[in-house]
Amino acid sequence: MAAESTENEVLAQELESLGGMVHAVESRLADVERVIEGLEAAARTTARALEEVSSHLGLGVQSNAPSRVRGNLMRLDLARADDGDQRREHARRRLAHRS
Repeated sequence: MAAESTENEVLAQELESLGGMVHAVESRLADVERVIEGLEAAARTTARALEEVSSHLGLGVQSNAPSRVRGNLMRLDLARADDGDQRREHARRRLAHRS
């Protein structure tokens, strides 16, 4: 009986340790997701700025680099839009509108 109790205590300690590790990984993942969102926002801003600069330079249709960047970002939005139908539909509409 004492050996069983000791084994249970060891298992409880291991589970507690693993729980702490899981919590740390979840916290780090949340940090990474926030950084990714910031990078995506910066990329969208850059794509808009490139589009505006190209229109001011009279490049218009000839320069499709900004639209390619925007299209890639919208495809990324679609890939990440697994958190709900509304967001997925919104990304599809934006992609269709830009094409």
